[in-house]
Amino acid sequence: MRVALCEICRGKSLERIGFLVLLSIAILVPRASAQEAVTGTIAGKVLSITGIPLADAKITMTNKSTGQTIATRTDAQGSFT
Repeated sequence: MRVALCEICRGKSLERIGFLVLLSIAILVPRASAQEAVTGTIAGKVLSITGIPLADAKITMTNKSTGQTIATRTDAQGSFT
C-alpha cells in the first residue's frame, strides 16, 4: 500500500510542476512580446501644384496614439525619408 501511495504522490507532484511551468510560460510570453519594437520607414516626395519638386519643405509626422512628433525637411529633389 505504501508503494501505491508514493506513486500517487509523485504523479501529483509532477502534475503540479507541469502546471507551474505552463503558468510561468503563460505569464512571461505576453510580456516578452509586448517589448518588441515596431519600426518602419516613411518616404515621399513633395511637389507643387504644377509638379515641381519643393526643396527644403518641412515635413512633420505625428503618431496619434503616442503624440510623438518627428520633423524633417525635403532634399533638393523634394524627397524625404
